[in-house]
Amino acid sequence: MTNGSFPKAVLFDLDDTILWTSKDMEKDWLVVCEHFQDKFQGKPVETVQTAIKDYREWFWTDDHRHLNGRLNPMKTLVDNIHQALKTLGIDGSNFSEEMAVLWRERREQHIEPFPGALDTLVHLCEEGVRLAMITNGASEMQRSKINKFELEQYFDHVQVEGEFGKGKPEPQVYENALNKLGVKASNAWMAGDNIELDVGAPQKLGVHGIWVDHRLNGLPEGSVVQPNRIVQRIFELVAG
Repeated sequence: MTNGSFPKAVLFDLDDTILWTSKDMEKDWLVVCEHFQDKFQGKPVETVQTAIKDYREWFWTDDHRHLNGRLNPMKTLVDNIHQALKTLGIDGSNFSEEMAVLWRERREQHIEPFPGALDTLVHLCEEGVRLAMITNGASEMQRSKINKFELEQYFDHVQVEGEFGKGKPEPQVYENALNKLGVKASNAWMAGDNIELDVGAPQKLGVHGIWVDHRLNGLPEGSVVQPNRIVQRIFELVAG
């Protein structure tokens, strides 16, 4: 321990842990659907919005689809929209890509660091804690967010799935980050919003798992994974 409160290292997830990437997401979908409502063959905007939400939730529940989807984010978004429209009998082949582009533009405008997140990273750095970021996803998309908010300056190691070649929950992902920081698993924390990828998997290696419950949903009923700690925002890690 660097002192009585902190470990030698902390591994952080990026999306919905440091950056609030899901902020206003449903509002953005509503705006996008309203923009294209004349293409929906009389279907209510809310019906189309719900169909897209339901299809995307289904798509991301499967591990194989999740892996392929996050490494090909734009193609996946276009396909998801197209397939969701098909469930309503709407042929979106001529405008699904336009919807995807507009939604992506709105998302990029609304993504921002969680309140206190950057100050938390600064505080940990000042305490001598070594930091690593571990994020799944394609290099171009993840790097654009990292660069936009100049996040790399806070970290001793940044590891993006699309660059490293493996993603969470593969054990090598966490092991590589720990090796880069020069610390043992028992001297490290990992914080993230995904109960399996950011808590359960690193816990198996001996890392102290911290679940960031930013949606305030509480642990899923019957969760096998039991975090060592639950916070709503990462600033709680350094709050007095």
